Amino acid sequence: MREPGSRPEPVRAGGPRWSPRVVPRGEEPFGPAAGDGLPFARRSPPGSLTVRMRRSFSTLVPSLALAGALLLAACTGDDGAAGGTTSGGGLTVGGLETSDTMPDGNIAERSFEDFEGEEGTFEDFIGKPMVVNFWGSWCAPCIKEMPDFEAVHQELGDRVTFVGVNVQDTVEQAQQMAKATGVTYPLVRDTRNELLSWVGGVSMPTTAFVSADGTVVKVVSKTLSPDELRTEIEAIS
Repeated sequence: MREPGSRPEPVRAGGPRWSPRVVPRGEEPFGPAAGDGLPFARRSPPGSLTVRMRRSFSTLVPSLALAGALLLAACTGDDGAAGGTTSGGGLTVGGLETSDTMPDGNIAERSFEDFEGEEGTFEDFIGKPMVVNFWGSWCAPCIKEMPDFEAVHQELGDRVTFVGVNVQDTVEQAQQMAKATGVTYPLVRDTRNELLSWVGGVSMPTTAFVSADGTVVKVVSKTLSPDELRTEIEAIS
């Protein structure tokens, strides 16, 4: 019997008043965190959809973070920045690699396609040391370094021949990038990545340094600064 002046006890439909039981720390039968003070009714049993989703999400987050880091590395590629990865059309962008194995044969024997679709060979460029730079419009570090290559070409073009080799672009894409970067040295296409594979390029951009007789003496797969480029040219001159 209720005493005069007291408030009536709230009653849930179908039964007495209900309140969630808080499980003390260390005594809960299941749940994501021991003793977090959550009502027993809010916990999810092992194997439930909620728990499985939590576990999947905790696995997915690190994977997404890694993928984002790799993509960022591919899209930046500072001069000399190590570890650039991720691919553009199946090729890795960025990086800091020098090939220790030089290709067999002479570059004079290797062919290319010009922007008009005609086939040619590097025999046309034999006679002076050669800088063969592989580039593509999808490669941000390539876009960054090409104006520097043009500047060194204007400075040392009487001593060394520059040849730009486009990889995996359409003719239109390659022409647009050549115009945007202002390069004036000869540009050709490696439509099947055969020349890049032959020189042993491991990422983009790649630059091969060739002696006057057509022997590839060094291959560098990284962005080159103007000073680095001058140093490499001095070594083959």
